[in-house]
Amino acid sequence: MISRRLVTFGNALNIEPEFGIGKRFGDMNAAEFWVAIVVRWTAFPWNDTIKTSIALSDGPSLATQVDRNERALNDGQNPTASILLNYFSPEITFALPQYPDYELLFRFHHRSGIFGLINNVHEGAQYATAGFRFHF
Repeated sequence: MISRRLVTFGNALNIEPEFGIGKRFGDMNAAEFWVAIVVRWTAFPWNDTIKTSIALSDGPSLATQVDRNERALNDGQNPTASILLNYFSPEITFALPQYPDYELLFRFHHRSGIFGLINNVHEGAQYATAGFRFHF
């Protein structure tokens, strides 16, 4: 995943473009590509103790294939699936104030058809993720 702060409003709200590539493991094998706009809030009163941000990302997601498990999620409503779906990801990050460029992040990675708006798909893959981010 690559992102960069584009603009900051009021020293608290960042807008960032994001480009990501992910590979699924286990029962799901597709690779996934996404482009998103990130809205990130950074102004918390405890930032002098632990620097924190929360963010929401949204944009299109393209998978290299429709995995069986992702298709099975839609069987109860309809048998459709799609390689193109919507990507949505809430995120929270933590960093030590003396090392603000090194963040621990927790993110919920969600793909969906936005309640059937995309190709009549209602469900998609979702993952809870944790990682380490370095700003340069």
